[in-house]
Amino acid sequence: MASNVFDYMAAAFIVGSLFVAAVIVIPRIGYANIQSVDQQQLRNVGLEVLKSMLFEKGSPKNWGTLDEFNQSQVTRFGLASSSTPLYVLDPDKVYRLVEDNPLGFLDYNTIRQLMKLDGYGFNLRIRPPFNVTIEDLSQQMALHYEVTVKDYATRPIPNAIVKAYIIYSYIVDLKKDLNAMDYFEIQETTNEIGKCTIEKTLPDWISDFFTAFITTAGDVATFIAVFGGQTPREHVVDVSIVGDQVTLTRPKKSKTPRGRMWVANVLALNLYGTIDMYNGNKHDDMLNHGKHREWTKSFPGLNYGNPLLLVFNIVSESRAELVFGPFPTYTGYRVIEYGESPQGPVTVTNLQRTVSIGDMTYIFELTLWKRF
Repeated sequence: MASNVFDYMAAAFIVGSLFVAAVIVIPRIGYANIQSVDQQQLRNVGLEVLKSMLFEKGSPKNWGTLDEFNQSQVTRFGLASSSTPLYVLDPDKVYRLVEDNPLGFLDYNTIRQLMKLDGYGFNLRIRPPFNVTIEDLSQQMALHYEVTVKDYATRPIPNAIVKAYIIYSYIVDLKKDLNAMDYFEIQETTNEIGKCTIEKTLPDWISDFFTAFITTAGDVATFIAVFGGQTPREHVVDVSIVGDQVTLTRPKKSKTPRGRMWVANVLALNLYGTIDMYNGNKHDDMLNHGKHREWTKSFPGLNYGNPLLLVFNIVSESRAELVFGPFPTYTGYRVIEYGESPQGPVTVTNLQRTVSIGDMTYIFELTLWKRF
């Protein structure tokens, strides 16, 4: 009799264990496997999207430099340069991903349609290869910058070369409305904790100034500009570069006075230093809120010089102010944020590749997910 009881108990235990496995354990294992499969499928889709974005030139091949840009003219999307090396992106095509670009940009849903991404959402950034932070401790014309260089794991980068270009404007002849630009160059190297100091006392005859930093770690460089100067910073003009053509546009909702101003000087900064581009005058290079709201000029060969930014000495009847652009290049990013953000508890895949844009190295980061 006792033997039968033990048999029944053993059988009940086995049946109960099988029930628990069938109802609880096996579904969980199955769900984990499904999640793993979904994640792998999503990653495969992401890899194809990334490959298409980085390796395809799009159609037409020069869609980034089309005159009178209209996104309906773009029939296939791709950011690759016409040059042969892989992972080299066309800066003009990248610039069309900057929303509110006054010369026109590609809408997010247009790219989703061109890439047949119905049912998927994505977000992309093109960011610098490492972090450079600038603490501005300047007091008026006594400049003092504390520079910190780290990787994205917050580890300090020693022996990074930091070049500071203090670009300034000054009056040559007040009666003749002659103005000019020049710069001071200072180079320092980060210490074992990834820090260095840039210091310079400026002469008081300078009209306006700002400081641009090019930081190189190994063979990789990044760039950032810091506001400064004698005058309050306001949104004077938007700066756009497409190919060899430069356009300044007065924003319609600008807080600056509607009085006449003009482009007195133009200077370009690239990895190798500065280049004087142009000297203007108040008769031929006006900017205002009327028929001269836009200033456009072509500089042959500008595109091959790979400028990091252009600096404009904008002069009015009351003051001179340095303006630089285009945005967001001077922040170190080429695209700060493009696309949408995932909504709800969705599975995402994040993919990164190192790319080159105009002699500079960036991290191209794509986040992709399924939309519900």
